[in-house]
Amino acid sequence: EERQEPEILKALAQAEVWIDEIRCGKYASYQEIADARNLPEEYIRRGSYLAFLAPKIKEAIINGQLSPKFTLRDFNRKYPARDWDEQEAHFLNG
Repeated sequence: EERQEPEILKALAQAEVWIDEIRCGKYASYQEIADARNLPEEYIRRGSYLAFLAPKIKEAIINGQLSPKFTLRDFNRKYPARDWDEQEAHFLNG
């Protein structure tokens, strides 16, 4: 059963944009992105974390297959491990 989670999907897309803006040199830091968008730097930094999720988790988000028990707060507030295996254990097998 596929289910869309538009809030998480939108946040993932935004995170990818922010990281691409740093990678391509448009901005040099999260602070510069925050200043350009009139947002707190912490918001950009936390939100950007989604760009570093394991590919299988991104795929589950994009395909609407992430468990409904997870909300955007689970990604932004808890800062799951950077290790992709640990991420997958938490978000896909948990």
